[in-house]
This record gives sequence, C-alpha cells and structure tokens, in this order.
Amino acid sequence: MISLGLSKREQEILEQLSLDPSLNVAKLSEMFSVSQVTIRTNLNDLEEKGLIVRNRGGGIPAFHPNIIKSLRTNIKHKEHIAQKAASMIKEGDNVMISAGTTTALIPQYLLGKMNIHIVTNSILILKYARANPSLKVTLVGGEFNPSTEAIVGVMAVRSLDIFCVNKSFVGCDAFSAEQGAFAYQPAEAEVVRKMQEQSKESILVADSSKYGGTGFAFTNSIDKFSTIITDNNLSPEQKIALEESAGKVYIV
Repeated sequence: MISLGLSKREQEILEQLSLDPSLNVAKLSEMFSVSQVTIRTNLNDLEEKGLIVRNRGGGIPAFHPNIIKSLRTNIKHKEHIAQKAASMIKEGDNVMISAGTTTALIPQYLLGKMNIHIVTNSILILKYARANPSLKVTLVGGEFNPSTEAIVGVMAVRSLDIFCVNKSFVGCDAFSAEQGAFAYQPAEAEVVRKMQEQSKESILVADSSKYGGTGFAFTNSIDKFSTIITDNNLSPEQKIALEESAGKVYIV
C-alpha cells in the first residue's frame, strides 16, 4: 500500500530517481553522503510503501513524476480533507470518487463502515480500497492516463451513465469562487462533470494550495458543488467567497 509518510531522505531519493531512474546505490550513497547499506534500506522502505520497483542497481519510480510530486505535497492537509470526506459517507451509500491523490485517500477512513459501493476512475484508489474488504469497488473502463493514475475517455464517461449515486467526491487541479474548478486535462474534466451529473450531491475536495491556481480545462462553476472541503490555509476572504457560491464549505 502506498504510504505518504516519508522521511526527508526518502523524499529526496524519490525525487532524484524521478529525475534520473538510472541512479544506482553507489551514486545515491555518494550523493547523500551515507553508506550503501543505508541507501539500500531506504530503497527497500520505498518499495514497501509502493513508490518504487527495486532492481539490482537501485530502483525505478512506480508512478509518473506528476503523481510522485503530488503524493509528496501537502500530505497532512490531504489526509484531513479525505478524513472529513469519509465522514460524510454513511453505511449503505453508493458514491463516485474521481481520480486524485486526495480523493484516493478516502477509502482508508471508511474502515468499519459496511455496504458502501464506490464507482471510480482512479487506479490509485485501489491500493487503499483493497485494505477494506467491506467496500465494493467498480472501476470504469476506458483509457489509462499514467500522469494522473486515471481511467478517462469516451468509454469511461459512458460507463458512468449506468450509475446513479448519493454523492460524488471529486478533485481538481485549480479552483476559485470566481472562476470555478479546473483540471489540467480535458479528459479529466469530462469525467468529473459526468460524475456530478450522476450524483445527488457533489463534493469538491481540494487543498488550499490549488485556490487561485490555473488549469487548462474548465470542470464546473463553484455553485455546481453542494459542498467544498479544503484546509485551514484558506484565507477568511477566500472562505467567504466560496460560501457565497457553494452550499457548504468545510475547513479542516
């Protein structure tokens, strides 16, 4: 299972391997001024956390650099947001969860809850959901996008047509009260919009670092989300602006 709890050296090793997968134990040992035994231990730990695949010389990142960067960013905020989102899911709920490093964390906070059915386009979420045998997960078909660990495309959108759920939990790459929510890629935005259409309530989960950012593909205006969950680095003015557009805003 992927773990977000990385030591500083593990984070730096992962970053270096993302830049140059050919780096071996000897080079990493020299780079970080530690023994080769220590580097091997760090690499083994990264493999156990699901972030690299070990080879004879060193290790190869298991995910696209974009995913690795996102997994390392605002970890605590993402965990708190995911925990709040999970608290909104009740036993017997049918929900949709879009791809993303925050949304993928939601299932790990559903332990103990029964009869929950998740429909998702996220490959990343499976690594968390498999630890909870009480969850039923439906993965839509379509085209795999390694940069987001997502299933996208026409088939993915059409697959969602046959489902109607209580809530959808969706992420974004940028959002603001004025501009709405955005994704970097049109295919991602299209899946999110379809999830919103197929759900009675739509909840946007996004850490505050994305507020005011820019994205290429428009997903939806803020008033199309019944709830927004973000973190406490949002300014009071930004929170008020969101509350004037969205139904509810939770700061965690």
